[in-house]
Amino acid sequence: MTETLSIRIDAKTKKRLEALSKRTERSKSILAAEAIAAYVESEEWQLGELQAGIAELDSGQEVSHEKISKWLNSWGKPGERAALLSIRKYVRLAAREPEVLRTIGEESKRRGTDKLTARRIDQVIQATRARKPKR
Repeated sequence: MTETLSIRIDAKTKKRLEALSKRTERSKSILAAEAIAAYVESEEWQLGELQAGIAELDSGQEVSHEKISKWLNSWGKPGERAALLSIRKYVRLAAREPEVLRTIGEESKRRGTDKLTARRIDQVIQATRARKPKR
């Protein structure tokens, strides 16, 4: 079910939307609705990640500034320190796009979470990004 929403945009953006509508042979309303939906999904995801990060800090899951500094200062030097990440944190860093995260979740459910390796996660990320239309 759809509903009507009235918005105000500047003249330049409106002209660009009209031109895009003609080039893609899609209505301005559809393009605007898709843009708003993508924005809302992205913002929800970002806020969720911020809340998850705050919850991790509140529960004592933190790394001291000193440890982070030592790790960053080791980059590019002999004996560079590796970063150990949980799969959840790895996925958050590797794939920030909501559609990629959703695909990883679907793949994980299909295979069972204990069978989804970092390599497979990378493959899913690449495949999902390859399907994504270029902007």
